Amino acid sequence: MNIPAVRDASKATGTLKQYAAEVERFETFVQYACARNLRRMVGEAAAANYITRDGDACPPTGKEIGPAVVDFPRLYSAPPRRCDELVHAFMADRSDGWTCSESKMKKIVASISRKFHDAGSKGPWNGVMGNPVESPEVKEVRSNHVERRRRAATAVKGVDPIRYKDLDRYYETNFAGKPLQQWNPERVMLYSSVLVGMNLCVRFNELGRLRTDTMEIEDDRVRLILVGTKAEKGATVRFNVVRWPGTLSGDLRVCPIFFLRVWLSIRGLHDGYLFPAYRTNEVSVAGKVVGARLQFDYC
Repeated sequence: MNIPAVRDASKATGTLKQYAAEVERFETFVQYACARNLRRMVGEAAAANYITRDGDACPPTGKEIGPAVVDFPRLYSAPPRRCDELVHAFMADRSDGWTCSESKMKKIVASISRKFHDAGSKGPWNGVMGNPVESPEVKEVRSNHVERRRRAATAVKGVDPIRYKDLDRYYETNFAGKPLQQWNPERVMLYSSVLVGMNLCVRFNELGRLRTDTMEIEDDRVRLILVGTKAEKGATVRFNVVRWPGTLSGDLRVCPIFFLRVWLSIRGLHDGYLFPAYRTNEVSVAGKVVGARLQFDYC
């Protein structure tokens, strides 16, 4: 399926559903409280050309002013001046607190851009014509979004890279100052699997298939065997869990060997999957299914 002006539509059906949801949110944002956002961003005079019916100006006590009815086909095909500021305001609203991931922000921009594109608003925005999503202001806010999230070290499930500061914060929250007997087994398993996965550079599905049957534990490494990776289907691949190089080699807070040994002391050395809770129908040591994806902020 061809999706114009969209680069991330490899799974067309799911992508289109996400885009439709974002467009619906955008239209709700525009019409909210008698089109308050539209009026504020493009001006009262310009907004009047797109509002076909005002919202309820006298709502019941305790309720917001009703939404207006906006002529969206006209808005998309002939956007008003400063329409890029309206898109900018919506992006800021969707990413309140900068918690929205970079990939999610990309989908938001792509969904609205596609809507304008399909209505005939094509090309860079020049203040009067074109696609308002392709304006310098909108592009700048996307860049600022990325930089601000990096500075704030904002973490979102399933999308952000795990950095040393995240590992350190997780360790301090869950393990620092507590005797080993009081460490939560679920969190030991999660943290150990994160460190092992990073150390071996394996995918989640490969991490979930590691087994203890052929595991060999040595002083400075743990040897693991994986049968069939994405690149080597059916082949036997040997992995070595080793200490990090450089100054991190002696840091037990992020040592994959140390935490793997702790996890094995909890799990036991019986044959089976190394991290059984990541298997579809298998429960973890605490009796709960952790889920189908690694979530580092699991608590």
